[in-house]
Amino acid sequence: MILSPCLLAIVLSGATEGAANPCTNGSFEELDARGFPADWSPVGAVAESTSDAHSGKRALRMARKAGEAPAETGINRGWRPGDGKQGRMLAQLRGGIDFWYKAVSAQGAKLNVYAIPMNDEPREGTASPRATFTVPAEHVGDGQWHHARLKYDFTGDAKVKWVHFAARIVGTSGELLLDDVAYVRFASVYHQFADTDQFTDVLRRLRDERRRRQAKRKAEEGQTLF
Repeated sequence: MILSPCLLAIVLSGATEGAANPCTNGSFEELDARGFPADWSPVGAVAESTSDAHSGKRALRMARKAGEAPAETGINRGWRPGDGKQGRMLAQLRGGIDFWYKAVSAQGAKLNVYAIPMNDEPREGTASPRATFTVPAEHVGDGQWHHARLKYDFTGDAKVKWVHFAARIVGTSGELLLDDVAYVRFASVYHQFADTDQFTDVLRRLRDERRRRQAKRKAEEGQTLF
C-alpha cells in the first residue's frame, strides 16, 4: 500500500475513553454568546477562536506581545474562583491530556500545557505541583500540527478536588494554537512515523521482542521441571 506523506501513530499502551469525554468542547467548535469557546475561560490578553484548525472548523489561538500584563496568556477550563463549584473542571484525578498543537512563535517564552490540581474552594492551593508539557523548541515555527499527551496523577493528594486542563504562553511573546483536547484514562505512549516502512519495522521489532520473551519464559519453565 502506498500512502501520501503523513504521520502514522501507534498506541503502545493505554486507551482513550469510549463514552462522552469529560473534557467537553475540546475541539473548540462550540462558541458561547461572547464568541469564545464554550466551557473554557481566557487568561491574559489574546485567547480566541481561529479557523486554523487541526480538525473541524475551529481551534483555539493564544498570543501575547512583549510588555503585556499579566505575564501569562492562555486558557483554563470554565470556572469561578472561590465559588466552591466544579464548573467545567474535571473530576478525574488521574489520567492524561491528549491534544494537538501548532507552535507559531516563541521569543523569550515557554509554550506550556498543564494539568492543574485544584482544591475545593476552588483554588490552586494543594500539596501537588502542576503536571507540565512544554513545547519542544524544534517545533516552534515549523508550521506543523503536533500530537502530544500529558500524564498526571493527583490521587495521592487529599487536597485535590478537581483538575484544570490549561495552556499558557509564559514569558515575553509567542503564539500557540491548540485543538482536539481530550481526557484519556491512560496516558499512552505514541510513536510517529514518516512512512509505512518505519511503521512495519517497529512492528517487526516488537514482534521479535515478544517472541524472545516467550522463548525465555518457556526455557525457564522447562528447567523447573527437573
